[in-house]
Amino acid sequence: MFRVIEQMPYINIDNKKIYYEINGNGSTVLLFLHCWTCNHTFWQEQVDVLSKMYKCITIDFPGHGLSENAGNYTIDEFCRYVYAVTRKLRIRKFIIIGHSLGGMVALKLALDYSDLLAGMILIDTSAKLKRHLLQNVSSMLGIAGGKLVFPAIKRAVIDFSAVHPLTGWRTRKKIKDDIIKVPNNITVKTLKSIRSFDVIDTLGRITVPVLIMVGSMDIFTDIRHAFTLYKRIPHSRLRLIRGAGHMSMLEQPGKVNAYIKEFISTLLYMT
Repeated sequence: MFRVIEQMPYINIDNKKIYYEINGNGSTVLLFLHCWTCNHTFWQEQVDVLSKMYKCITIDFPGHGLSENAGNYTIDEFCRYVYAVTRKLRIRKFIIIGHSLGGMVALKLALDYSDLLAGMILIDTSAKLKRHLLQNVSSMLGIAGGKLVFPAIKRAVIDFSAVHPLTGWRTRKKIKDDIIKVPNNITVKTLKSIRSFDVIDTLGRITVPVLIMVGSMDIFTDIRHAFTLYKRIPHSRLRLIRGAGHMSMLEQPGKVNAYIKEFISTLLYMT
């Protein structure tokens, strides 16, 4: 395993400490954005492999992982934090890789700061979550009762809906152990922003090449959401990750890594 981590992996933004890690020394920079109630370690399967060839940067959104809490937990605010991190690290150009909430932040970044991106990879995400009934109702219920949810209930929801039925217990345990660490009030505040997120009508403005991946058993952001992205983003390609639910990069890391490497190779060939 190839790991080179900055000795002081915090960046101060608005007097808040934002945690990040840098692994690898390649000239091509990959910036990873995690999903709702998760953290930078959810990308470890990708970082361990891809850092041998590329510089991999992972960050924790405010209130998640090792980053400090903030006043706001909106996609716009997370996008602002990510932009500030790239400026402080003096990254001129990078490939953004976002999962679920991280994919929404990546879309916002692509629309607001397109000149920074060499490409974008979206995994199990959506341009408008409440466009379909299941996601609309479940997110509404999550907001209504989210502040009262006990850790045991969170664990049960993950077991029955967030992952493929055949996903191993170690992966399930990692997901559940990390997700319950995020306080309920932050969980709900962030979900409110996820629920109101809608960039469908602006997807045609995205000019960078885009890879879209979705788990075959993902019910949080199912194939319909991925297909909408594919139809509306001009230079995009779609890959189905069989044997994965909503956590494709943890459930089927080999397949996800292979598609990422293929996509990056195509980008480098084009340049």
